[in-house]
Amino acid sequence: MSSKCFIELQETVSKNLSKNENKKLLEDHIKKYLSSITTILASGTLETKPNFSIKEDQGVVFKASGLTRPMVMDVLRRTRQRDVHSGWKVWQGEQYLAFAMVLRYFAIKKDRQMTELMKIYFTLLFYSSLYRKYFTLGFAKPEVMSYTIANMSNKFDIKKLGSLMATLRKISDNNHENAIKRLVSTSDNDIFVYQRDLRTRINGFLKNIYGLYKNNYTTGKYLNVDKDQLEDEEGKTYTADRSSDAGAVFSAAESFSIWFVTNRLNAKIIKVCCSVSPDISIFKLESTLNAIKEDDGNRIRLIVQSILEVLSSTQNDNSFKGVHSKGFPLFCIRLLSKSNSSNESIKNIKYNIDALLSEFCTTFRETKREATKISYRKALITYIALGLQVQRK
Repeated sequence: MSSKCFIELQETVSKNLSKNENKKLLEDHIKKYLSSITTILASGTLETKPNFSIKEDQGVVFKASGLTRPMVMDVLRRTRQRDVHSGWKVWQGEQYLAFAMVLRYFAIKKDRQMTELMKIYFTLLFYSSLYRKYFTLGFAKPEVMSYTIANMSNKFDIKKLGSLMATLRKISDNNHENAIKRLVSTSDNDIFVYQRDLRTRINGFLKNIYGLYKNNYTTGKYLNVDKDQLEDEEGKTYTADRSSDAGAVFSAAESFSIWFVTNRLNAKIIKVCCSVSPDISIFKLESTLNAIKEDDGNRIRLIVQSILEVLSSTQNDNSFKGVHSKGFPLFCIRLLSKSNSSNESIKNIKYNIDALLSEFCTTFRETKREATKISYRKALITYIALGLQVQRK
């Protein structure tokens, strides 16, 4: 059962986060924070630690929830006196319990959006802290880390999933799924189990990669890589430039996907999209785009990735700098009109556009009028194209 001091924390959090202004303060800050570290999250390596400031990034949780550090520390001291889980690393900072209490509130309220935001925010709090435990300078040597990731097996999620964001999200989701009952229970102890399990998962993730990194660094293996030819796990060789291009495309697509989900819809872009597809109202397009943000299939990333693959194949230098051209939105629209194309990237664009609209737009799903379907496809890909231009500035 919950002790009196824990009940007081719960009541404080509930009282303050039930106010829209406090919830909005927290939501806006988390989205802004995620946008500020987009490059780090979209990367397929662990070269740099995301900053997590005590004053701002931790402070907003205390401010929005109404909790204070002395208040939480007092609860921790009383819990220590009962010798509950003594020795756990989560005792080292009151911020961990504060984050857990806020996450608990949104989970109980079944507020899906805020639960997802707090889950990844809590995960990044632990990740940022534990990263420095292994990479003491706050960063890893790029050449060693790149070699480490390139030569590890696909059993590692960072290699298999391709980005830090996807990897941390999987860690967060798995922990939440296994420990959600403890998080929302009425037992004081259970909320610490949730924290402990999350920290253990993140620590294991970092520890395993650091072990490989340290071995590659101390043995100097990374110095023996031919810069022009690399070899994958099946023994096939490929050029470093090709690998770099593919990695750049993936990182750009993942970066946009994070930007799309964490930022508010761009009103100016929506107006342009509706002018391109005049039979769609601004309200309907806004509703559709907001619904698409809930997609957990990474289909926005897959669409952008495919667009950039097609675009780079048309450039002499295989780059995708054409994103910034005035004709880029029209280029994207024309991809949808290419019938019976054998290009796999174009097929993927069409498939994922229709998959998103079929799931998240009732009008698109129920209409039998092909002109209406075409309008929605055109509006969505136009928003993606113009959004990509804005995001990459």
